[in-house]
Amino acid sequence: MYLTHVGFYDLGSGRLRPLSEKPRSATYAMVFSPGERLLAVGGQDQRVTLYEWLTGREVATLSAHRGPVSALAFDPTGPRLAAGSHDTTIVVWDFAGLERRRKAGTDKPLEKEAMDGLWKNLAAEDAAKGYEAVWTLRSRPKEAIPFLRDHLMPEPNGDWLRRFQSLVRDLDAEKFDTREKASMELEKLGEAAEPLLHRAAAEGASAELRRRVTAIEEAVAKGLPESERRRRSRALEVLETLEAAEARELLRSLAEKGPGAWLREEAAAALARKRDKPTGP
Repeated sequence: MYLTHVGFYDLGSGRLRPLSEKPRSATYAMVFSPGERLLAVGGQDQRVTLYEWLTGREVATLSAHRGPVSALAFDPTGPRLAAGSHDTTIVVWDFAGLERRRKAGTDKPLEKEAMDGLWKNLAAEDAAKGYEAVWTLRSRPKEAIPFLRDHLMPEPNGDWLRRFQSLVRDLDAEKFDTREKASMELEKLGEAAEPLLHRAAAEGASAELRRRVTAIEEAVAKGLPESERRRRSRALEVLETLEAAEARELLRSLAEKGPGAWLREEAAAALARKRDKPTGP
């Protein structure tokens, strides 16, 4: 028995999300990665194709078998995939290793321009380009963790904080026009202001301030571009699959006070999976 069509059902919306590139042949085996960000598909064409759930796009094609691929299993302890074939062989693919072998000089730190390029590619609509950035960062944990911390949790400077505090006070001002103007300005500050807003609304704030903070948070969440969702999802995958204690601590910080409810929820889920992950040999 085999499948000839593969797609994603989004249980939240009930809609079918078809793959942007259809499988090249009849499908014999499918499996999601532990974080459910990747779908591996194997079949008659003797290859394994990786698709990204978020975009439905092809990430990579893995070819080593001489027969149809009929069994697939992700390693819950790391970024590896085992593929079994009718040719009686099993191949284990190490994604971080694949990228590391493609890149020369991984013992040398990347230049700032190269790191900035990886940050840009994490948001790429092209899933293959996005995951090249994921695998490169995973192969360089000492550089990746502080780099992702600086970009996912930027520290506001003093001038920014003073402006934010003034706008929050204006949310509860006597004049309606002043409150409206403050709301619009805080929306423009975007997700960088959202964690501090959330805190301000919880500290004995008035009903008016809490109402306005909720409205600002909803407006900011709706305005999050798809490119930014892709970037953050892939960045979280890097952190989730790194063994370093610093990666776990950064996930915890993002879950508690990251910019935006979506990022906090996704970081919390990644942290929970990391806690439940079996220990490798």
